[in-house]
Amino acid sequence: GYADYLAAEVRTNYVAAGSMHILCVSGMHVGIIYLLASFLLGFLNRKKLQKTLKQVLLLALIWFYALIAGLSPSILRASLMISFVIVGEMIRRKGFIINSIAASAFILLCINPNNLFEIGFLLSYAAVMGIVVLQRPIYNLLYVKNKLLDKAWQITAVSLAAQIATIPFTLFYFHQFTTYFWLSNLFMTPISFIVVISGMILLLVSWIPYLNTLVGYLVWGAVYVMNWVVAKIESIPYSIVKGLYVNDFEFAVLLVALLLLMLTFMLRKRRLFIAMLAALMVVMASVTIRLYSSDQQQGMTAFSLRNHTAIDFVRGGEHVLLADSTLMADESTIDFSLKGAWSKRHLSHHPQVLGLEEDYANDHLCKKSNLISFDGKLLALWDGQKLNDSLSYRLPVDYLLVSGKQKPDVQSIVNGYDAKLLLIDGSVPRYLSDKWIAQAQTMGLPYYDIGDGALEIGYY
Repeated sequence: GYADYLAAEVRTNYVAAGSMHILCVSGMHVGIIYLLASFLLGFLNRKKLQKTLKQVLLLALIWFYALIAGLSPSILRASLMISFVIVGEMIRRKGFIINSIAASAFILLCINPNNLFEIGFLLSYAAVMGIVVLQRPIYNLLYVKNKLLDKAWQITAVSLAAQIATIPFTLFYFHQFTTYFWLSNLFMTPISFIVVISGMILLLVSWIPYLNTLVGYLVWGAVYVMNWVVAKIESIPYSIVKGLYVNDFEFAVLLVALLLLMLTFMLRKRRLFIAMLAALMVVMASVTIRLYSSDQQQGMTAFSLRNHTAIDFVRGGEHVLLADSTLMADESTIDFSLKGAWSKRHLSHHPQVLGLEEDYANDHLCKKSNLISFDGKLLALWDGQKLNDSLSYRLPVDYLLVSGKQKPDVQSIVNGYDAKLLLIDGSVPRYLSDKWIAQAQTMGLPYYDIGDGALEIGYY
């Protein structure tokens, strides 16, 4: 489950293929451990006392595994649900799976209410609810006589059910959709099962010469095949669709639509399905309105990025990004910090990039030296250089941006510029921004610290 040590290319491949859950220790892995341990302890099924001992051992093993795997929300959910099943067997009572899901969620939220705001917690419970409620109806849509093809259709039905249930969350939090998730899971589910089982066998035989090497090659081969399959699926055109965005209102309506869909199959009422379609129409109408509004937008966004300068000049669906050279080379920061904002405004993820030292001009933006004119506003970039003393007046600007580790000198700015607002960039270290703010307050110059949050100007 320690995916942080993976190469960036491997992580990208798994995300694009919709198989990132394979890399994270999840309920599937807990289930594999449970099934394997239950099989190995099958010799304890003869007498009542032996069965009780088996169930106690299973409980201990499941929670030991949960502990060493990090107690993530998905592991806790699966461990609690399997614990309910085991305890139910001990007292000879069969549980209702949806009640088990609800009970496990209730317990986890009692322990830590902040779990409700963890994306891992939400995705885990949404996926398992989707599988429980939607998998069977989806599977019943198609009858397959061939046993092998039928098994493949079962896996596909599980993938479709989980994906449908998690769509609102992936759109709202990640602004993307993996197209071939059904294809990747069709291959990855059995391969990952082999990886987990062979990995456990490797631990058991690690002290046996030659046999440990043989099993090690099996594990290596299974992992190699798994990575190869994911890379091939990721290389298919349009394997991942990015730039999808839903706002808070649309997210809430999508959740209502998902609930109505589940209730449709649980209660078998056509009216609920019609209500679900109506909710989806509301979402479509809202998205259409936002798309129309985005064609009319015009404004400037100064992003709050530590150690970086990034200012976006937006007009309609076009935008120019003013950025320092280090940010231009930092794709991970751009992906994590900027693309979400671009998706929100329906902007391209590949803008025209403008360096701090470059000059530039188009129909609505002009940059010359340290001055930028946009949408009738004038922005000056403070480079620490005082204006020519021959000027008999202070240069009027709407905004003056200070960045980097320059020595605070508001007096020089006031002497050379008639600025309406001083902008302190996120690239300014905190100890220097405090000095800029103190001097601005002393001089009576209005200021805004971008390090405390992005600034949007002029959007309408």
